[in-house]
Amino acid sequence: MTRTAMRVGGAIALAHVIVAMAGFAIQFRQIVDLTLTAPRENLTTFFVEGDPGPTFLGGHLEMFGYLLLLPFAAALHRLLRSSEPGGGIGANTAVLAATIFVATTLSPGLAAGGAALWMGSHGGDLTSIEVLNQLRNTTYVTSLAAYALFFVAIGCSALAGRSLPKWLSVSALGLGVWLVVGVAFFTSGQADLPALAGLFWVLAAGIWLLRAKTRPIGPALTVRAEAVSVA
Repeated sequence: MTRTAMRVGGAIALAHVIVAMAGFAIQFRQIVDLTLTAPRENLTTFFVEGDPGPTFLGGHLEMFGYLLLLPFAAALHRLLRSSEPGGGIGANTAVLAATIFVATTLSPGLAAGGAALWMGSHGGDLTSIEVLNQLRNTTYVTSLAAYALFFVAIGCSALAGRSLPKWLSVSALGLGVWLVVGVAFFTSGQADLPALAGLFWVLAAGIWLLRAKTRPIGPALTVRAEAVSVA
C-alpha cells in the first residue's frame, strides 16, 4: 500500500469521526432520553415541541459521517489483505461488516428517526412516532452487532498478518468482544460506551495511517522483484 493511499485512508478516518460526532452533537443538543424505556412525554419534547431544523441538519451530517466509514474500511481492507495469510478472510469480512453497519445505521436507523421527526413537526400521532423511535433504537442495537464483527475481523486479520501495530490489533479484537457483550445488555445502555470507543479506535487508526511510513511499490520494484525471483 502506497504512502499516499495510507494518508488518504487516515484523513478519511478522521473526517468520519469528526463529521459523525458533530452531527450527533447538533442532532441531540437537547439531552432527552429517547431509549426503549423512555417515557412518552420525552417523545413529545423532542419530536413534537423541539425545533426540527437543527435536528435534521445534525442527522444529515451524521449520515454523511457514517458514509465516510466505507472508504476508510476499503483502505483498511487493502492494507490488511496484503499481509493476511489464507486468502484475506478477515480483511474481507471486515469490509463487508462495515458495509452492513453503515447500511443499517442509515436505514432503517436514521431513516426511522427522520420519519418520526417529520411526523412530530407535522401533526402526526404520538403512537406512530413511538413505533418509529423504537425501530430506531432496535436498529441501533442490530447495527452494533455488525460493528462488533468489523472490529473482531480487523483484530484477527491484523494479528495474523502483522499489518497493524499490536496495540491497534489487540484493542480492535477487545473492542469487538466488548460490543458483543454490550449488545447482549443493550436495554441497560451497556452498548453505548463501546460504540463510542469504536469512534476513538477509528480516530487512533487514522492518525497511525497518517504517520506510518511505508515504501511505495511501483512497476520498477515489481519488475526488479520478479527478476530476482527468476535468478
